[in-house]
Amino acid sequence: DWNWIVATGMYIDELDQIIADKKKELKDKIAKDTKFIITTSSILLIVFSILSLFLSRSIISIYNKYKQDIIKKEMDLENKNKELISQLYTDELTGLKNRKALMKRLKRVQYPMVMIIDIDSFKNINELYGVETGNEILKQLAKKLKIFSQGNGYGFDLFRIGSDEFALLNDKEILDIEYYEECVEKLLLTVKTSRFFVPQIQED
Repeated sequence: DWNWIVATGMYIDELDQIIADKKKELKDKIAKDTKFIITTSSILLIVFSILSLFLSRSIISIYNKYKQDIIKKEMDLENKNKELISQLYTDELTGLKNRKALMKRLKRVQYPMVMIIDIDSFKNINELYGVETGNEILKQLAKKLKIFSQGNGYGFDLFRIGSDEFALLNDKEILDIEYYEECVEKLLLTVKTSRFFVPQIQED
């Protein structure tokens, strides 16, 4: 018997060429895919960076606006509180400090001296000439008392404590009776010699 082996094939050189071509094709594909991935990633990175910058600016802008709104509201609230406190301790007609302000002030002074002045028969003025006339007299008297309280180095605090009542407060450690008697005399003289001008008084 003969042992025959029958085979078909190609030359080894041809096989090597095919393998080399396949490697080159695979290498080119990998390079192309890698370039695509890098390009795409770069584009996405730029897009994300732009979006991040835009969003960060938008967030900062929103935050700053929100912060400014809060500051404005806090300032408005503080001003409103100051206004309410001022209204609480201020006489609306004359602009002087009121009775509540006097009571608060008395709690803080050690040696208070208070002079109180009122207008005799002030009710008759309101009844005869009307409330507007009475208010005008009160405002003029308040101005005159304010000038007195700040003049001659007295340093009195002035308050309107009632309809026609005013108080002058001083805080001195040494009680000088003669000094205060002199103050009272000058105060009375100031009021008595003052003239009040009220326009358009109508008498029935």
